[in-house]
Amino acid sequence: MLADCPFPGYCPELIVRIINPANGHVHLTRALIDTGASCCSMPAFIAQRLGHTLHNGTIKGGLDTAGGKASAFVHSAVLELYHPVTRKPICKTNTIHIDCLDSLPVVLLGADGFLNNLILTVNYPAKTFSLKK
Repeated sequence: MLADCPFPGYCPELIVRIINPANGHVHLTRALIDTGASCCSMPAFIAQRLGHTLHNGTIKGGLDTAGGKASAFVHSAVLELYHPVTRKPICKTNTIHIDCLDSLPVVLLGADGFLNNLILTVNYPAKTFSLKK
């Protein structure tokens, strides 16, 4: 699916096309693969661009984040993942629940809806990663 893909910073990243399954609105951005995240998350401003009414989502309070405790609103999304270098499609998720947080600056690909379905191998010295089903 994806082998020995380079990553520029401290963690692997992919290009992701986030789709609101209710209206078809899309947002294209980069997403960090976060092995410490229990679920996938996106910034509130992206949820709003996708046409979600942020505060109408199911609220999850008391989330432990790197920045401290936070609340999130859960909405539905489909993720289309693309290779960060070639920009070729890699895979597409089913509709997942994604946490939307006001304080989050980037999309995070966590366990539920993403990593639970894949095998991730990271070679930090070589700054490469691989994904397979």
